[in-house]
Amino acid sequence: MPSTKLGWWSVGLMAAFVVLFIMDATVFMPSTVVMPWRQAVLRFYGIAMMTCEAAAGIVGLIAVVRRHERSWLVWLTMLAGLWLIVFMLGEFLVPHWRPGCPPNKLACRGPAPDPDIPGLSQSRTPHEILQIHVR
Repeated sequence: MPSTKLGWWSVGLMAAFVVLFIMDATVFMPSTVVMPWRQAVLRFYGIAMMTCEAAAGIVGLIAVVRRHERSWLVWLTMLAGLWLIVFMLGEFLVPHWRPGCPPNKLACRGPAPDPDIPGLSQSRTPHEILQIHVR
């Protein structure tokens, strides 16, 4: 168990993140019903979740470096903070759309058409492309 106040804050913030994450996965995400309030609320909800996780990692790092905290729970919060950094780098460095498509156009998402197959004008999955080449 943490022995410093910063260690306890780090663990508490991570517990808040876990509660928010479970609520998000069980309450908000399974619903397929379109509700206008969800679009506004989920943006801030996601930001609050990431802020809790980032704060837990930063406070945990400060607790370990400055207060010499040795609790495995605090190290776990720092690991989750590192995961957040990797996740955010992936979001910014790897685009979710094909080059040449505007970022907000959902029709452009998905696999790009294969230029090696003549007459293929629509996007196909790798499995479908393999079946075309095998025939």
